[in-house]
Amino acid sequence: MSPIIRQVASRRAFSILTRARQVARGFEPHPFERYPISQQAAKADWGKLVKRTAGNAVLYFPGFAFVLGWPLLAEKALRRT
Repeated sequence: MSPIIRQVASRRAFSILTRARQVARGFEPHPFERYPISQQAAKADWGKLVKRTAGNAVLYFPGFAFVLGWPLLAEKALRRT
């Protein structure tokens, strides 16, 4: 091994495990770092959360009932004909 390559390799150690750990942390949905004390936490916007949940419920429950109830609707429709 040449002295130049040996010097570069000794200064910059490459660890496959360290790199794999960094890649895995990149996929995490939450940060590992702590936020600074100077940054205040955001207050919860309860109105927005309730509105979003209610909007989802308006579509979710009738859709869920239709997906599970279509055999009953089909049976009633076929009996009439």
